[in-house]
Amino acid sequence: MYWVDLEPTYGSQQRGRRPCLVLTEDAINAARRTVGVIPLSSSPSVAPPIVVAIPSLGANSVALCDQLRAADRTKISKRIAAITAAEMALIEASVKTVFGLS
Repeated sequence: MYWVDLEPTYGSQQRGRRPCLVLTEDAINAARRTVGVIPLSSSPSVAPPIVVAIPSLGANSVALCDQLRAADRTKISKRIAAITAAEMALIEASVKTVFGLS
């Protein structure tokens, strides 16, 4: 998990500088100038597969799986945490469901 500046945003997109999970592989991240991220929040209620709980990051932490987006590498700063393998598997499954990839 990294701090990411998500501006500019429009409409209902998550705004500002916030924690995000990086979904793209390291080799792809090294080759590209953009990184695939999922914003995290502490506001929405858990509603899988769209809003998935991430308990290792705090009782109210959730991943907004429907808001997967590309972020320029210059907008990504400090690494702040990691999630568990089980949480990552749940996020991967949720993203596949949300985007019709399963």
